[in-house]
Amino acid sequence: MQPDVFTDASSAILLFKAGLISPFLQNFNMVLARSVFQELTRKGYPGSESFLGQEERVRDPAGTVRSFAWAQQANGLDRGEKETILLYAESGQIQSPDRAGGFILVDDGRAARFCRAQGFEFINALLVPKVLHFSGVMRNTDCDESMDRLRRLGRYSDRIISRAYAFTRADLDYFIKENSDD
Repeated sequence: MQPDVFTDASSAILLFKAGLISPFLQNFNMVLARSVFQELTRKGYPGSESFLGQEERVRDPAGTVRSFAWAQQANGLDRGEKETILLYAESGQIQSPDRAGGFILVDDGRAARFCRAQGFEFINALLVPKVLHFSGVMRNTDCDESMDRLRRLGRYSDRIISRAYAFTRADLDYFIKENSDD
């Protein structure tokens, strides 16, 4: 079973631009909040036409952000990031005893800081090639090329870039264990 990955618009667009959306979709169950889907399919956005065929991935949050203890802290986030995090929270994968492998894919700095502060499992698009590589889906050279492409496409700080390149398989184990044969 593929892990659910609750994805924001900027991450999906970066994966599309880097040519990684197909391997990502083959290995993960991308979950999109309706507001994210609407942003991705807006005419003129990179990949908008390819995302039109992804309606089955769209979910509407049942509740509101206000129904969670962390609601006040989420007020500074954009609607898409808030709804993505809400879907993750509603999925029951926060603090689940079996650590089902679901996580958030987010490339917004404020949303990443929020996820870190809440202890939510997340990565950014820059780490997707490493996860695919460690899962046995991508060769090491392709991983390096893809990370370089994402680094150029995204707006990552030097600190985020150096951390991403330094991550080991053990650092990313939570994100790859469901995909890997070992």
